[in-house]
Amino acid sequence: MIISKGITTVLAFMTLVSCACHSPALAQGAMLGTATIEVAQGGPFVASGRRTQRFVSTFELSEREVVKPFTLHIHNGFGGSPGFNWIRAFLGADMDLSGVGRAEEPNADLLYDESYVQRHTISLDLTGKVFTGINTLIIEGTAQKGAVMSWILEGPLSPEFATINPTATQPGSRLTLAGRGFSLDPGENRISIGGHSAELLNSTRTTITVKVPEHIKPGPASVVVTTNNVQSAPYSISITAPSALPE
Repeated sequence: MIISKGITTVLAFMTLVSCACHSPALAQGAMLGTATIEVAQGGPFVASGRRTQRFVSTFELSEREVVKPFTLHIHNGFGGSPGFNWIRAFLGADMDLSGVGRAEEPNADLLYDESYVQRHTISLDLTGKVFTGINTLIIEGTAQKGAVMSWILEGPLSPEFATINPTATQPGSRLTLAGRGFSLDPGENRISIGGHSAELLNSTRTTITVKVPEHIKPGPASVVVTTNNVQSAPYSISITAPSALPE
């Protein structure tokens, strides 16, 4: 379970706006084949004036969860409220920002830096950039008073089994796995049966059909699905010799 700590602080300060824009790590179709969930969120942040604002939020991830692909969506403006015209975002681990001066850059990874922002949604790929434990997200920007901004962190559902049909099968047979958190992209699903890789025949977000490995031995076997580098809990089935299956 991913837990958003919901700790958000706001620091407003005067500083010179940098005109240097860095190439943003924009999300390029990440997790298109996988159902996603909201992991954490922050805001709305409201500009108190034309000076530069700094907004600090935290969220927490476990060691098992940091291997997932994540996308950060920064929503700039809402309804009739304008957005920020300069935005810069940083990501670091658990940080103490109390000693950071008003004009100092935080000791964190720069995710995004753009002046004259025209988009209402900025999507950044955070895959491989998040930390185990507390993550500190820092967003800076300038805007007219009353401008609003917020963010949402999105990640894939973990693969989970509901049923497997049949629960007694034989080498070379088809096996249907039902659950959730699977990917439409076959390349994002890996299935293991009794420690052997199974051939994927078809996949949706809720079902996967595989071929039981031909060389697997009779006996109990565990089925495990790995989607987007995250493993499901094992599901036990029985591998039987062809003559032992009911007619």
